[in-house]
Amino acid sequence: MKILYISTLCAKETYREMFGYNTASPNFAVQKYHSVMTKGLSENGAEVICVTSPPVPRKSKSGLYVNVGEKEENGTKFRYIPFLNLPVIKNLSVYQNTKKACYRLLKNSFESGETAGLVLDLLCISSCAGALSGLRKFNKKHKANFKSAGIVTDLPDYLAHGGGLLEKAFNKSFNSSLEKCSSYVLLTEQMNELLNKAGKPYAIIEGQADESTPLPSVKADNPMEIICMYAGSLARIYGIMTLAEAFKELYEENKDDEKIAKARLHIYGNGECREELIKMSEATPAVKYCGVLSPDEIVAKEQGATLLINPRPAGEEYTKYSFPSKNMEYMASGTAVLTTDLPGMPEEYNKYVYIINDESISGIKNTLKELLTSDISELRNKGLAARDFVLNNKSGKIQAGKVLELLR
Repeated sequence: MKILYISTLCAKETYREMFGYNTASPNFAVQKYHSVMTKGLSENGAEVICVTSPPVPRKSKSGLYVNVGEKEENGTKFRYIPFLNLPVIKNLSVYQNTKKACYRLLKNSFESGETAGLVLDLLCISSCAGALSGLRKFNKKHKANFKSAGIVTDLPDYLAHGGGLLEKAFNKSFNSSLEKCSSYVLLTEQMNELLNKAGKPYAIIEGQADESTPLPSVKADNPMEIICMYAGSLARIYGIMTLAEAFKELYEENKDDEKIAKARLHIYGNGECREELIKMSEATPAVKYCGVLSPDEIVAKEQGATLLINPRPAGEEYTKYSFPSKNMEYMASGTAVLTTDLPGMPEEYNKYVYIINDESISGIKNTLKELLTSDISELRNKGLAARDFVLNNKSGKIQAGKVLELLR
């Protein structure tokens, strides 16, 4: 089967050429999600062609006319959609050029006797509208029944679009593409209840573990530091400041404890709380802001840590419709994970992670104290068990197989 994968996914080489790894680069998590998914589709025997609208910002060294062309990386073909990088005109040109590209690729598959299908990141509004229009035109003209699976990784209501007419246009286009898809790939059952009013076929895929994550090396005890780590967006809504305050208090109140005295919280990422965290790291040795690193460098840091933490508040409405890719990456690293009890996280995960039941500063502080003063070997074993669980049950190949079933 040939899969046309509609998203902003770029080949790694293309992404580095465009953005490097600076803090203004488009979200690493989006690229990682689609990279693992497309690799999984290929491992299931599908021929994957990524029909990509490169996530080029409005002010870019690429100029007004963006035309990356075609690339191939590790057997995956990339067809980059050209466009004029101007307000509104960009959306129209992405729509039209994606429609033409998809129609042509579907026609080629049909004429060669192959089946084909579309997998779409529905948050790529213009690309998806164009791709689905091309699919509809193709099916009608050739009396075919090629299918589509729309991936929803976030709800438009929880994304910032600038408000007003822009937000209305985004939501209208999203809902239109959602309605036209044959099936859905969703993060949680709650998301299905909200979006899938017509009862179409769907698969719950909360995330994919990257099987290429290297095996963790045996960790030697560091007589100087016990590293706890957070990597991700430094948005206040994700609980990063509550975590930092809890760690600061833990250190200040337990300096006489040998283990707590050498515990450190290392924070990686960018966002609104960055300056506050820099100031805190200057005021206390317990908290250290470490900047932004490439994805591969982050994984290496995760594997060298003792505990990986996700303090995202579980009571927020949006958490019912999300599963943090951070949790999957954390678990695949082989390092123990401490997370809040997120409603979008299936119960089967709970035995492989440590849970924060009290999300207050005091509650997080007490949970950290209990873990950091326990036998470190227990944390290591928990981390390795979590890695085995996600790689054996949630790998990119296993999860992508569910997507292919929707398209057959």
